[in-house]
Amino acid sequence: FKIDPRDIKVAISLSDVFLENQDFGKALRWADEAISLKGDHGEGFGQKGKVYFFGWKSFRTKEDRIDDRIVAKLSYNNYVKADNKGFRGVSQRGWLEENSKDILYGKSHWFMAEDKVKRSQKIRTVSPDYNWVTEVLTPDSNWK
Repeated sequence: FKIDPRDIKVAISLSDVFLENQDFGKALRWADEAISLKGDHGEGFGQKGKVYFFGWKSFRTKEDRIDDRIVAKLSYNNYVKADNKGFRGVSQRGWLEENSKDILYGKSHWFMAEDKVKRSQKIRTVSPDYNWVTEVLTPDSNWK
């Protein structure tokens, strides 16, 4: 029995195993590996959206935290990329869109961000809950 390191299904399966164990950092790394193997397909982006979504579900609080909104937006952005590349698997995109005003980081949050953040054109999570998130959120083109 041999595992092909170039098989995207192996990377996604490993990501799922780490996701089930709530090891979001390793799950995210394997989702990124899936993207690097087949970036022209949507599966890897769908997996990355899934990791962000389940991480967000695990750590979100009742208070309105910017970090929760950033991670939800990262999840949404990856689901959009997946859909645009033809991915038709399980996605939380529709639910995220329906609830976007309540959970996603958006234009109004960008408007209220510190000048330092606006100048750098990116925002990242800072709370310990999300120390596994390495990606930064850049503003949508209509936020400026």
